[in-house]
Amino acid sequence: MAQRRNGATAQGFKLPSLEGLGVGFNKSTTLEVSRIKLKTSIILTIVFLILFVSMWKTLDHFTDSPVPGWDSFIASLSIIATWMLARKFYEHWYLWIVVNAVAVLLFLSRGLYPTVVLYSVYCVMSFIGLKEWRKTISQNSPFEEPAPPQRGGRGITINLKSRRRDLHGRSIKANGFRY
Repeated sequence: MAQRRNGATAQGFKLPSLEGLGVGFNKSTTLEVSRIKLKTSIILTIVFLILFVSMWKTLDHFTDSPVPGWDSFIASLSIIATWMLARKFYEHWYLWIVVNAVAVLLFLSRGLYPTVVLYSVYCVMSFIGLKEWRKTISQNSPFEEPAPPQRGGRGITINLKSRRRDLHGRSIKANGFRY
């Protein structure tokens, strides 16, 4: 099998343009899916409220937006969800579900039907992401949910350093990726 030459490596992803400088991500800096801590969620709630109020005031006073409150809600919650995604917090999927559902309702009320279809697809994808990430929550997470039992397939699935393998030690394709 030919090795990929686009910057992807077995250790992680290296930025092709900076590869010669040794800049990039390696296995030691790869984040695992984990649960958010109470302190972090309180801080993010405060940040969300500050963003929400400041965006609402800005949109209300300096734009002609017919729905500045809803626009600021969607934008503020999206910023928080994106930050959580970058840290691989499992709970960010709940925020995306709320953002996408509110956006569907907002765009439906404004008659933006193609955008309604787009955000409906995003909402479905958020539920799928939530389900898939639930399977990969880090073993060392203090608030870990148990992974659902594996069904179907051949042999026994063994979890070796978060890699799924069958009874014969072959990698099992899961989530569209081969481990």
